[in-house]
Amino acid sequence: GKSTAGDATPTAAPSTEVTRIFVNAVSMNTLPPADAAYVGHLVAQRTGMSQQDAEKRVNDVFASIEAKKTQAEAMAKSAADKLRKATVYLTLWLFVSFLFGAFSASLAATWGGRERDA
Repeated sequence: GKSTAGDATPTAAPSTEVTRIFVNAVSMNTLPPADAAYVGHLVAQRTGMSQQDAEKRVNDVFASIEAKKTQAEAMAKSAADKLRKATVYLTLWLFVSFLFGAFSASLAATWGGRERDA
């Protein structure tokens, strides 16, 4: 049967609960069958779909969310790798620049000392 809380706020309560279920499922990387059945039941009630079609839709949506999450994680890893490589190159370039600068200063000091002594 329907709960009275669900009747009082027909849109807010179920959508909040569905959001919570999906957030938990994404964090666990799996949508438990009981949760898929429950959300499927809510979808079936709202849309007039069969329970089986509604559950399939719920599982398809979850699979789509998981795919997007995996893609976002891969993009974040790629960006982090690129940043790490850029940082290594920058550090190496700065080290070489300072080394060249120190060498040039040392060379100039040597020449300057010889000129002064001559």
